[in-house]
Amino acid sequence: MKNFNKLLFILLANIIFLSSAQAATYYVNSSIGNDSNTPVQARNISTPWLTVQFAIDNSAVLDGDNIVVAAGTYAGFTLTKRLNIIGAWKGGTSTVNTIFNSTVNLSAAGGSATSRMLLKNLRVASTANDAIDIYDSYITLENVFATTTQYDGLRFNSSTIKDVLIESCNFNNNGYAGIFVPTFVDIDGWVMRNSTANNNNYFGIAAFQSRTTTT
Repeated sequence: MKNFNKLLFILLANIIFLSSAQAATYYVNSSIGNDSNTPVQARNISTPWLTVQFAIDNSAVLDGDNIVVAAGTYAGFTLTKRLNIIGAWKGGTSTVNTIFNSTVNLSAAGGSATSRMLLKNLRVASTANDAIDIYDSYITLENVFATTTQYDGLRFNSSTIKDVLIESCNFNNNGYAGIFVPTFVDIDGWVMRNSTANNNNYFGIAAFQSRTTTT
């Protein structure tokens, strides 16, 4: 009986631990959302928040949580936490897609291979500056389309960036480059699969080397 009770306690403790570690999901909707809603309300798809930046900045939203963004057009944002930003992607118009019409900045400090900034199933279509700027490490882009009429679809903007995974993305039709890596940037671990960087005004992928000797 003692062993049984001990085993039961361990099982219950593990269940509680797993429950407490489970990520929360918050909803954003440009049509029916309201940033006055509480975090508890925003976890219900029927009572979402209005803007992505408000969701990111809310103190209830923690690293590892999900922000699910309904189809529609939104302002860009600065991601300062290790969150999963998940949109809707079904075609070429905002009525069935999640589209951001200004720059998205990825700048959450810290992170690890299992604590990432994720963008998934969305489009960034900007008319100024870059579409997506990366300022920190441990990034996943999955099914993301990034285009801007001025500069770069994706630009790396920090001296050292680690572990970038790009899967099924499109960096086409940009004013300068599809993907731009300046001379001051050192990337340690960059995987790119099933993605394109076509029909850009100057470069598909521009990666400039500042060293006189490569290693």
